[in-house]
Amino acid sequence: MMPASAGTVADEMVALERHLTDEAAAIRLGEDIAVILRPGDLVAAAGVDGPLAGDAAPVLRVAPATGDNVLGVVYAALAVTITARDGAETASLQAAEGPAEPGSHLLIVVQGLARARVSDAAGVVPGQKLTVDNVAGAARALRDVEPRVFNTPALGIALDAPDPATGLAPVLITASAH
Repeated sequence: MMPASAGTVADEMVALERHLTDEAAAIRLGEDIAVILRPGDLVAAAGVDGPLAGDAAPVLRVAPATGDNVLGVVYAALAVTITARDGAETASLQAAEGPAEPGSHLLIVVQGLARARVSDAAGVVPGQKLTVDNVAGAARALRDVEPRVFNTPALGIALDAPDPATGLAPVLITASAH
């Protein structure tokens, strides 16, 4: 998808608009989910809502990831504007600052570089595989025995140690994580 640290928000929105026209679906934090999601939180699929406008594709509803159920990592909250023109509704998306409240729309990274929240920052080193932690919305180091004994899926690979101030680590989200 898009790198988590490249360019300005405006540059990233241009890349987002190009991507949305090709293959991405709108993502929404369920209104019934009483949490706030921040960039870096891990999310799981929680259902489907109606389209943003007109005959568009349905909107995927998400919730904080727990256990081995993970869809991706929150990249940013989105502001959705619906406009009517010539009898048709069109939805436009713009980056929104801050966290996503219940019912908000999100941009999530499902494959590629993202900054992911890590629950045990001290235990994560570059090159280490990560998985979903029992702490909702966070990742943790994958222990060597887990994939073989428990079939625990890997979320991705830590590219650097987590930032001690934010608890976010750059992670390469892999296709095998889902």
